Amino acid sequence: MIYDVAVIGAGPAGSVFAARAAHAGLRIVLLDRSPSREHRIGESLPGSALHLLRNSGFVPSATHIALKGSISVWGNPTPLMEDHFGHPFGAGLRLDRALFDVELRAWAHNEGADLVHEAIRLVRRDGTERFLLETNGGRQVGSRYVVDASGRSAVAARRLGAEHQDRQTLFAVYGMLPVRDARCTRTVVVATREGWWYAVVVPGDRLLASFHCDPRHARWLLRNAGAWLEHLKGVPIIAEQFGICTGELPTLAIADASSRSLDCCQGDGWLAIGDAVRAFDPLTSQGLYAAIQDGIDGAEAVTASLSGNHEQLGAFIKRRAARHASIERRRRQVYLAEDRWAETPFWTLRQKQVERRHYIQANGRDV
Repeated sequence: MIYDVAVIGAGPAGSVFAARAAHAGLRIVLLDRSPSREHRIGESLPGSALHLLRNSGFVPSATHIALKGSISVWGNPTPLMEDHFGHPFGAGLRLDRALFDVELRAWAHNEGADLVHEAIRLVRRDGTERFLLETNGGRQVGSRYVVDASGRSAVAARRLGAEHQDRQTLFAVYGMLPVRDARCTRTVVVATREGWWYAVVVPGDRLLASFHCDPRHARWLLRNAGAWLEHLKGVPIIAEQFGICTGELPTLAIADASSRSLDCCQGDGWLAIGDAVRAFDPLTSQGLYAAIQDGIDGAEAVTASLSGNHEQLGAFIKRRAARHASIERRRRQVYLAEDRWAETPFWTLRQKQVERRHYIQANGRDV
């Protein structure tokens, strides 16, 4: 069978694209390795993204719990509280992220997309206008169009000629902890001398805490869970909001949280969406929203393109570029707002990256 679109990657961007494109009548195959129930970082769904999903016909299960606001300690030691009920779309959700991804894949399947739980090994033209994809298990899949939703790795786009550029390095070392008080319904973000903390209570009354820092420090913390925990306990607002239990040391994991982009987001018969085209610094809190928006708008644009209307795809790419530029401006503003430790390696590097990015955008070339 030749599919209309092969979607590589069954995270939020890929699953939403597959669901919407299948709903529009396209023959869709969604390819990804076997899903895991291990915790994935990326558990805060803003109200704007929840609104997009509900309008598209998807309603998350009751397992996920309300996200009502945020607390930040940034630029000065005074905590700043923000209430999400004042936002146009109201409260968001604190997700059981692994379950959320399963629910999105099930939605895509229920809309008519075929699911293949195998990773992609090869993407190439088959000598015609079609693509031939081969999985690690030896399965071959043909399609008229390829959508790369494989995340930061951008597996298909890079094999089709795109390259990563403009990488601002950041790593997250995170763990799950029991807490004495799980009533806090807000995310907490706190800047420190070596980086910044993010903490939130997720379904199951567990605290997810993540420290964002430079790679060398992240690797050291990964090997020294005791130091990671002592650092966390030494952050007053986190201890005050959650009441961290001091028992066994947490099992830590590390994630690449670097912001990066592709030099080319689409080509003849293919399109990159979500983190594959632009991975955002988690400080922007825009990763899930951007992935879901890409999935919805990308499905509409590709559906039109396969029917001969290519203008909609061009308009989508322009809108997305403008949205990405706005998010990048916001990221620069937030990092520039924290100047208490401007002499330390982490913050010095952030300042230099912001200044270099601003210079390139203003002058069209590097320093």
